[in-house]
Amino acid sequence: MGDLEGVGLYIRGLSKSKHGTPAQAAKKAADHGLSHVAIMSDWQDYRKGKFSHLRGNMRKNRWKAYAEAFKKKDITVGLWFYPWAGHEDRLLKGLDPVCETGLIDYLLPDPELGFKWKGGRRSSKTGTMRGGQPEAIKGVSATGTQAHRRASAKKLMEGLKNMAHEHRLVHGVGVTSYGVAKYHPTLPWKQFLENADFLSPQLYTASPKQVDAGIQQWYKHAKDYTSQLLPMLPSIGTFGAKSGSKMHDHLSAFVDGNEGIDGFIGWSWRQTSRDEWRVLARWAEWLDRGVCWS
Repeated sequence: MGDLEGVGLYIRGLSKSKHGTPAQAAKKAADHGLSHVAIMSDWQDYRKGKFSHLRGNMRKNRWKAYAEAFKKKDITVGLWFYPWAGHEDRLLKGLDPVCETGLIDYLLPDPELGFKWKGGRRSSKTGTMRGGQPEAIKGVSATGTQAHRRASAKKLMEGLKNMAHEHRLVHGVGVTSYGVAKYHPTLPWKQFLENADFLSPQLYTASPKQVDAGIQQWYKHAKDYTSQLLPMLPSIGTFGAKSGSKMHDHLSAFVDGNEGIDGFIGWSWRQTSRDEWRVLARWAEWLDRGVCWS
């Protein structure tokens, strides 16, 4: 299994108005040095007490023409998704035929609120510490027991790992979630990271000190559960206080000490401006030359 590296972008709802045709999107990605893209597959959540499972890009195989175009440009294609504890079977069942196509190179679950158990408290006053961002789901609190959430996380990750092995996904299964782990003690870190092949803490608008702390904590958690030094590709933002003219300085905070990174994943394509595309292209070139390797 190869290590994922270089600069990538998250893709949410695919559309010609936002991304161009598949060929245009692939050309733009290649021209700016992207090594990989993470296309959204499933989004599970609870709103107003009702469970919801959306499969936007998977419906009518909207993702497929884009994935084929990216692959023709030698750009790695992954799937990212927002899972909710207790609904692993439905998620895995939907992902399996997509992985069977041979177009997918990695899977990237984004476990957050839906996998926290009830109780405990955050030790942060800056939101969820995806760099000060609030929870993705508003007005919903964590529920369930620690035992149930840990069991659900284990079931999900083992299912994804088995799928990655069966369909020979080149880069396996990563994990992306809250950037500063210690602020979220009720997330089952062990069950997620012991089965991970690469790491992507979300540090969209974090300060330099928070960047250092977040990466160190993710590395420590991973080392506690596996003997391997896993590839580190933090999720960074093309939005908010650290984007635009401040984006280059923000990315520099990831390589100004002993963090050790292998790339970035930017959130997200449709929010990325022309100037931010140029910044990503510059960093992609530096990463390719080995300037920023851990």
